Amino acid sequence: MSGGIKRDLQRVVAGLVAALDLPQAYMSPALEHYVPVVDWLFHEMKEHASSTYVLGIHGAQGTGKTTLAELFRRYFQNERQRSVVSVSIDDFYRTRQDRQELAARVHPLLATRGPPGTHDIDLALETLQRIRTLTAGESIKLPRFDKAADDRVPASKWSTICGPVDLVILEGWCIGSEPAEPDSLRKPANALEKNEDEDGTWRRFVNDSLMSYQPLFELIDGLLMLRTPSFETVLEWRIEQERKLRQSSPKNTNRIMTETDISRFVQFFERLTVAADATVTAKADVIIHLGPDHQPFSVDINS
Repeated sequence: MSGGIKRDLQRVVAGLVAALDLPQAYMSPALEHYVPVVDWLFHEMKEHASSTYVLGIHGAQGTGKTTLAELFRRYFQNERQRSVVSVSIDDFYRTRQDRQELAARVHPLLATRGPPGTHDIDLALETLQRIRTLTAGESIKLPRFDKAADDRVPASKWSTICGPVDLVILEGWCIGSEPAEPDSLRKPANALEKNEDEDGTWRRFVNDSLMSYQPLFELIDGLLMLRTPSFETVLEWRIEQERKLRQSSPKNTNRIMTETDISRFVQFFERLTVAADATVTAKADVIIHLGPDHQPFSVDINS
C-alpha cells in the first residue's frame, strides 16, 4: 500500500509546491515522512467508514498546519475520491467588535485574537457537529476570518460545502490543549504577562475559557501534532508566516504585523504552547517532529 501512496503523494506534493510557491526542499522530507502518516490516516478512515472522521492538527505558529491540512485534502480528495473539508480554528475568531467589547469588559489583552476566549467556540462546535451529520443534498456555510483585516469575513462570502463528508480536518495552535492548574498561573511566563497582566486577570480568563473548548476537542477522532524543537523557533517561523501574508494581501498591509509586533504577539501564546509540548505530546496519535529548518525529520505513530 505504501508504494502506491508514495506515487500518488509525489503527484500531490508537486502540485502543492507549485500552487503555494513552496521551496523545492519541501519535496523530499514530505515524501519520506508523510507516507506513513497518510497510510495511518487512510486506515483510520476505513475503520470509521460509517461516519465522518475528524482529524485534529495541533502545532505552534508557523509550523505548517495549514499546508499539511491542504496536502491531506488534496490527497484524499483527488487520489482517493473522498469528500474532505478543512477548517481552521482561526476561522472562528470573534469579530473585532466582539473582542473590543470583551477587552473593555474583562482585560485589554483580549482585543488581540489568538488565545482561548477570543474564539466563538459555540459557532465552531455547531459548525463541526453539522458537518459531521450532513447527508446527500444538504449543505452548510463555512465561516472564514480575514487575518489581514483582523475581522470575520461577511457571511455572504462564506464558502458552501455539501454532504456527506468523509474527512474533516480541524487545525489550530491550541487543538487538544488542556486548562492548567490555577496555581501554575501565578508566575508570569514572559514580559507580556509580567508588565501587562500584573494581577493575572487575563491569563486566568484564558485558562478558564479553555474549558469550553474541550467539547469541540472531544469530537476529534485522531490527533496529529507538529512538534517544534523549542519555543524559540516559533518567533522565527511566525515572522516568516507574516511575511507571506504581507505578500498575499498587499492591500491590507496596515494590519499585517512588523517583526516588533510579532515578538510581542507570540508571547500571547507562549504559556499554552510550552504546556502543550507535554500535554498534547502525551496523547497525540501522531507526532511529526520538525527541525530548526522547518522540515520534518521523524514521525511517531502511537495508535
